[in-house]
Amino acid sequence: MLEPKNGQEFVVGVYLHKPTVDISILYNTIPMKTEAGMEMTCLVPQQHQNGSLVLSGEKPPPKKESPTLSKEEFFKQHFKKRRTCFVERKEYWSYEVCQGKISQFHGNERNPEFSLGDFDDFVDSDREDHQKLLVDVGKWPLKGTSFGNTVYSNGKDGRQTLVGWFCSTKNMIGKISEPRTHRYYIEVYWTKLCDYDGVQEVPAIGDPSDLSSYLVGLEKECISTVQGWWTYELCYGKHVRQYHEERTRNKKNAQVETKITVDYTLGKAKKPQKLSLQVINGKRNAGFVEERYEGGTKCDITGDPRVVTARYKCMNDVSTLALTPPEEISSCIYTIDVAVPALCQHPAFKTTHEPASEIVCYPKGMNEPVKEDKTDSDSDDSDAPSTTLAATETDMVSLLGNLLGAGDLQRMLDTQGAQIVDTQTLDLEISPEEWDRIVENPSELNDLMDKLLPEMSELQQSEEVPGEDDPDEEDDAYSVADKEEL
Repeated sequence: MLEPKNGQEFVVGVYLHKPTVDISILYNTIPMKTEAGMEMTCLVPQQHQNGSLVLSGEKPPPKKESPTLSKEEFFKQHFKKRRTCFVERKEYWSYEVCQGKISQFHGNERNPEFSLGDFDDFVDSDREDHQKLLVDVGKWPLKGTSFGNTVYSNGKDGRQTLVGWFCSTKNMIGKISEPRTHRYYIEVYWTKLCDYDGVQEVPAIGDPSDLSSYLVGLEKECISTVQGWWTYELCYGKHVRQYHEERTRNKKNAQVETKITVDYTLGKAKKPQKLSLQVINGKRNAGFVEERYEGGTKCDITGDPRVVTARYKCMNDVSTLALTPPEEISSCIYTIDVAVPALCQHPAFKTTHEPASEIVCYPKGMNEPVKEDKTDSDSDDSDAPSTTLAATETDMVSLLGNLLGAGDLQRMLDTQGAQIVDTQTLDLEISPEEWDRIVENPSELNDLMDKLLPEMSELQQSEEVPGEDDPDEEDDAYSVADKEEL
């Protein structure tokens, strides 16, 4: 009925009437039937592609497009339809990535303005000009993104740009660099790319006994993030650094010159690497693989070298390698979190879920609890509500039997040496609340059977040898005695 995504767990709650549900969650209403033919209504929480639940007021998660188109065809089709460009301002310059070209300009008047290239195509490693661009921007051999890379060529004075495209929850331009004069690298994050099925590319599943096998994706290149004035960079197995980068424009040739003015090493990796696994069950994104980087730049406060602990994590809502700014837990001692999608394949992280969400099932039309009619409680039909309740209970057990698996519930009862019997005949007092607990927790059937078997034994004995205190037997005895006297 429901296929959980990314470790999301669900439990099924079966009720005599519709319970209170979390109105902040959006549900699908699905009809079901018990083996006894009773119609049920089940409320199933909707899920996004990343496994998170859809909240009320949100649009249902879009279905991914079937990969009948190649990545290149899908990209060109939707990029052509896009009406706006991706724009980002970096200090003096603004950068604009459009369908046809990339521009670099200053101010609202766009003066000066330079073309960084016209759209060429996706990277073709067999083309010499593409191959040379990859070498110039430090991407040779070609290093992957979550979607792909495109080339813009024949810009002002031969400018050329490599654009790396990423599936993301936001539309934005990320990293912008000019590793060599007139050779640029720009990262663009576009939500539409997430609609293409199979876009999330992660390394193959590693060896559970070798933690480093899940971190091979980090070896391809350093990853960085910007927070305010600082840029933080992690080069896996090498170092973690913190620096400030300034860009200035050369007045003579209008070229942008990049210069690092402040640079600290937060720590260097040990050789060989020492990785440790820390798992905290039951908490989302709580587990991690830990690596310590030591021997950083001397701390002005303590006089000791800076130290940073990198925590590589499985984050279900992050589909690409990502770095978060570090937290300084004490003077010049840091922790920094790194999202590594491949780690989600490790058995230790597959067992860490969000708390289970509930699928609610109740009899069709039972949106409110059944109200007892007290005016008829003393009439000859006073046992009618109990009959209805007993029938409802039987159907609840039937539905629960379906959910547990064919025959599972019956076998549980057979083990106890008894079948489900009419609760009126045995005169068992089982409140709806108690029955809810039994239905929700099948193990409590054992307690029911412990209560049921003594009652059955007493019932059997009462049929063979009438008890002295049986009011019906006493009435019969008095009746006979009266006749004898007469």
